[in-house]
Amino acid sequence: MKGNRLLTALTLLALAACAQTPKPAPVPAPAPAAPLPPPVVETPAVPAVDPAAFAQAQASLRALGYNPGKASDPADPAFQRALISFQKDQGLDQDGMLGPQVMEKLRVMRAALRTVPSAAPGIFIYSGRPSDHQALTLATPPEGFATDAPANFLMPLHAGSQAVLHLTRQDGAAVTVTCRTGKMAGSNLPLGKIETLAVDCRGEAADDPQWHDLFSPRLGVVVQRQTNSGRRELIAMRPITAGWPLAARAGLDWALSHALDDAAAKSALQWSSTGVAPHFDVKVSARIKGGEAGLGKAFAAASCRRFELAQTGSKASYPGIACQNSAGDWILPGSDVTIARPAGRAGQHTPTLRAAAK
Repeated sequence: MKGNRLLTALTLLALAACAQTPKPAPVPAPAPAAPLPPPVVETPAVPAVDPAAFAQAQASLRALGYNPGKASDPADPAFQRALISFQKDQGLDQDGMLGPQVMEKLRVMRAALRTVPSAAPGIFIYSGRPSDHQALTLATPPEGFATDAPANFLMPLHAGSQAVLHLTRQDGAAVTVTCRTGKMAGSNLPLGKIETLAVDCRGEAADDPQWHDLFSPRLGVVVQRQTNSGRRELIAMRPITAGWPLAARAGLDWALSHALDDAAAKSALQWSSTGVAPHFDVKVSARIKGGEAGLGKAFAAASCRRFELAQTGSKASYPGIACQNSAGDWILPGSDVTIARPAGRAGQHTPTLRAAAK
């Protein structure tokens, strides 16, 4: 009897054990994933460049004030930085490539530094100085000073060069100023985009004069001078007409005012007179606001046009910018000069004008 009870108990215990839910086995934590390798960034290959062309470009960049490095490799980072900086300054595609356009621009700009012409004889209109019509050169001292600097001061031009300028104050005190040339680049000025060489001049003492010039090798004059007292900019160059007959002097201005008035003017107009030998091509640009040309607040909203009087048979060129005042007259902004016009409409007085081929 006892044996049956023991067997029954064991059987019940076995059934209870089978009815229990087995505990799940612990799942091991996943191993951390191995880091992905960094993506491979391929540097664009620089096309092969003729060694002679590369050496020429490197020398030209250095002469223009850029630092192209010393390595003879077009892919050298220093050369690429210099080349892209030059392309940016000249408004070219910043691709770091020595294409034909870049090589030609380098050639022309370096040649301009080697052969700086004397300024064409003429009248120079600078903003802020209505009574002074002299050209500003690198040898021109600041107001209130005299100098013994030669006319060819800092010539031949080369980026990175320097020279000493001796000044004399009105009270007789002597001042020594050192002028250093910077880089040559395109500058946006009232006359348009002009290639200029930057020149900084500084005295030895804190109260000595200092100024910053932008010099145009093509025009042979300073086109902008910045001093502590303000900024002067070249507004126009005009041929000297003092010895001309009155009719010829008025006629050239009438031709210019007629071209400025002509909204559709796209071709140059040729001007000539039996009274004088020089002939001129009169060219004008499209209308722009004075603010777009970098003029001051007084002319920011004025309607303006850039112009050029190119003397035929000569390299002499007289660029400028004119703006219309409230009376409709064309004036040279920031000066006391008004471009003369006939009493009636300019279009009624055009016998001396002939349309020139584009």
